[in-house]
Amino acid sequence: SVKLAERAGSLLTEIVPSIRKTSDLVQDIASASQEQSSGVGRINRAMGRFNQTAQATAAASAELATTAGELGGQAAQLQGLMTLFRIGDRCTPPAGVQPPGSAGGGRGTPGQPAGGPARGLQAGGSSPARPSPVPANPSSRPGLNTHP
Repeated sequence: SVKLAERAGSLLTEIVPSIRKTSDLVQDIASASQEQSSGVGRINRAMGRFNQTAQATAAASAELATTAGELGGQAAQLQGLMTLFRIGDRCTPPAGVQPPGSAGGGRGTPGQPAGGPARGLQAGGSSPARPSPVPANPSSRPGLNTHP
């Protein structure tokens, strides 16, 4: 039984360093796991911020596209409205619309709408010193010749 006790003592002496080494490895693994968990948490937070930024960018892009569409419509509308104005003695009809008398036997002459020469904005029919736009609606500005 003494030999058995001595044998057990020597085995324990051999095993203790291995147990300590195993314990150190387990502690290193635990520490690495904590660091990894911390890193994953930081990555998670960064991805959350990235997701918020991506959503904000998508919303801003959608708003920009809507605004661009509205501006395009307003530009087309403005372009259409600009055809209703006359500068000095010139009259520009809307695209695709021929001025009266330019084709088909109207009363006007080429380059001049039916109804005679256009008058300027100043009284007495003289041309203004500087051309100004005139609305084409005759009822709003009596006495001015405008195209239809």
